[in-house]
Amino acid sequence: MLESLKKKLIYGKSYVGIEHVSKDQQELIHILEVRNNKNELHLIKEQSVLDLDKVQNHIKEKQHVFLIVNDRAVLSKKVEGKLNLLQAVQSAFPNIKLDQFYYESYSNDSDTFITICRKEHVDELLMSYKKKKVSILGFSLGNLISSQLSTFCHDSKICTSNALVTFGNIQLSSITAQNNSAHELYNINGLKLHSNSINSFSGILRYFSGNETTESSFYNEIKALKNAFLQRRVFENGLRFSMGFLFTILLINFMIFSLYQQKMISADSELVVKNQYKTTLAQLQIEIDKKKKIVDQINSAESNQVSFYLDEIAKSIPKSISLNELQFQPLINNIKINKEIKVDHYIIIINGTSNKGNDFSSWTALLESQDWINTVTVIQYGLGKKLINEFELKIDLKR
Repeated sequence: MLESLKKKLIYGKSYVGIEHVSKDQQELIHILEVRNNKNELHLIKEQSVLDLDKVQNHIKEKQHVFLIVNDRAVLSKKVEGKLNLLQAVQSAFPNIKLDQFYYESYSNDSDTFITICRKEHVDELLMSYKKKKVSILGFSLGNLISSQLSTFCHDSKICTSNALVTFGNIQLSSITAQNNSAHELYNINGLKLHSNSINSFSGILRYFSGNETTESSFYNEIKALKNAFLQRRVFENGLRFSMGFLFTILLINFMIFSLYQQKMISADSELVVKNQYKTTLAQLQIEIDKKKKIVDQINSAESNQVSFYLDEIAKSIPKSISLNELQFQPLINNIKINKEIKVDHYIIIINGTSNKGNDFSSWTALLESQDWINTVTVIQYGLGKKLINEFELKIDLKR
């Protein structure tokens, strides 16, 4: 439960994998987006583009991404024996200058697969995405990333974007290049994916699960990418929470001040009429202090939830809908002297106007689909002034 909440706070719900691939004498970029719903991944989008500048048209700004570099700049070989990373590179490419290349390997019981790519090429791609405000959280070379699927593909063959990958004994057993690979559809643990999305999905699995099946020379580079992303997320979430918390505090303080001022004016008026109202004024002050203490307790316990609800509702509102009033935990009855203040817990009341009925219906459906909402009830929806519909919603929150 805590791990799932941590992932949602860090990554949100959307996960994206992007593969740069050379296929059929053409350079392509395959994009895959999935959504995490109750710790299960669901397909949102599969898209292919020819130009990196068009990637932004298919993903959100500041989206986190796992990148697979699988183009002509990547060289791949297989060597016999189960070797460590450095041994595999020296055996497969004995004459290269290691400090000029990134390299990655995967070993099964009998062979080791090795891929290399010049640092200059990979770093250039990473910088291009950084300029476009896309957060790369990790990257892999060639088709080795498909080894992430070994636990899902027992004794089977799968086509990636440019290769045929074979699995056996819960291991990746062979990779065969295919420039004219078929456009197949596969069922991976209940998720239906085309061959062009296999490597991208494998990359998503890596940073979603935290399980790495390969060994690479760019561990520190990936660590730096993740740290930069986490620092930005902490700053953005902290700023959002601080603004919401400050707004809530100011709102509560204003309500308390207004109530206090009203009581003081009333007490002062009565004090002019009769001196005996001095006792009443003291009692009112005690009552106000009690109410202030209750409000402070509510604020301390629920400020995080209030900020979350306000933020989520604000993000979901279509442009055609305007809010006039939002009540969190509204009063059940009027405030009376010597009477307990009762509020309707886990309830939000929203009043506003809408000039598009379809948008209003879609919005209420979207709210009801949220995992923190039980039900959304339309208390009122009717025609107001200038053909604008006035509405009142009641949102029942999950306990």
